[in-house]
Amino acid sequence: VFEGLFVKNPETVNNYLEKPGFIESLSPNLKYPTLEVLKENLLEKEKTFDDCITWARNLFQIRYNWRHRQLLFNFPVNHVDSNGAPFWSGAKRPPAVLEYDPNDPLHLEFVVTATFLRAYTLSIIDGELSLIHISE
Repeated sequence: VFEGLFVKNPETVNNYLEKPGFIESLSPNLKYPTLEVLKENLLEKEKTFDDCITWARNLFQIRYNWRHRQLLFNFPVNHVDSNGAPFWSGAKRPPAVLEYDPNDPLHLEFVVTATFLRAYTLSIIDGELSLIHISE
């Protein structure tokens, strides 16, 4: 999750901004995903810290609730494959659908961390801001 959003996507944006002809140099199958990354990070980017909080909360919902629900809809717990074997067996375990709970330290830490990383990546905050400043 984090490498793509906070390493690879910023690298793509920087390459686009710094290298003339960057888009044209990409193979055809990479152009559309690259344009999507550029759209999300240049045209539709968050503008305030509060926007980053909303983005992070939505990221949690997408990653740990909606995607898991969709996977379980497509492959219910009792689903069997074409050979009659249970789909969810061996190393494949059904995902747990998480409902966001702000009182759960892991849920809150995910949102706080993602918020700060997104805000930093978009230059909304600088590297000196810390949780100490937030609590003051």
